[in-house]
Amino acid sequence: LQLTSSGSRFDRRRGRPTGSGLRAVLIRLGHAALCFAVLASLLAQKSQLRLALLPDSPGLIGGLAYLALFTVSLLLYFVTSLIDPGYVSNQLHAQSGNGRLTSPPSDGEDDADDGDGRDLPASRRSLELRFCRYCLIEQPLRARHCEDCGRCVSRFDHHCPWVENCIGERNHATFLAFLLCQSVCIWWTVFYV
Repeated sequence: LQLTSSGSRFDRRRGRPTGSGLRAVLIRLGHAALCFAVLASLLAQKSQLRLALLPDSPGLIGGLAYLALFTVSLLLYFVTSLIDPGYVSNQLHAQSGNGRLTSPPSDGEDDADDGDGRDLPASRRSLELRFCRYCLIEQPLRARHCEDCGRCVSRFDHHCPWVENCIGERNHATFLAFLLCQSVCIWWTVFYV
């Protein structure tokens, strides 16, 4: 493995960044196939869902609502797995200069600073940015390096093997919505269908 100019790990044998490729596609297609297999098995046997989807059934609205929830859950899965989780770019850190992040004054006054920051209130002291030894960039606050993706992610939560993507700043809300929809869909399937 070697580092690319963007800071991500690169596998010379495969010719692409690590964490992408056939494995990710197979995991995503496997998840979709499993979901459709469960739905097909419910529609193939004489289940509550199959009976509810008949045109003259009194439970038609419930059956259509289940299919809508199933579709939304699957769409949220693909959005979560394909969206950029908030990878840290090198351009962001080229502007930082000295590697120190200072917060602006809160009351508009310009306090005297003697250089060491000990006389300043906690809101004005500068914070040292961490240096990522893998990506060779300075990480912003709350960013972490993901070993699976080989990149730094803003507001890194975890790397989810089921969606084959990091959960970070940009896809955290869709991940939570996916979990909620998937939980309701599973609960509905187990107890009512």
